[in-house]
Amino acid sequence: IAGPLFRMEKSIKEVGEGSLNFKIDLRSTDEVIEMADRLNEMIGSIRERMVNIKNCVDDLSGQIDSLNGLLKDNKALPARAQGVLEELLKNKERLKKETNYFRTD
Repeated sequence: IAGPLFRMEKSIKEVGEGSLNFKIDLRSTDEVIEMADRLNEMIGSIRERMVNIKNCVDDLSGQIDSLNGLLKDNKALPARAQGVLEELLKNKERLKKETNYFRTD
């Protein structure tokens, strides 16, 4: 049982380090195969959701960049609107950085 538990512990550490592109492989006779199967389902679900989140971030990022392109030369833009746009740009970069931590491919 020690070998399969060690492999699962190593896999859980990989998830903590951002890797979502692997599967825990155990022998069908290992005592903890069902636990490994549930972990694989969880990792797959997290991977799928992270891919969807990354796609949303990319869409938002494109929209923010388009908005920035339209408005950045507009000197008449109220200061508050400029501030909101700057915050959007900062948050876009934070989101990209955080989601890029997870490797899904």
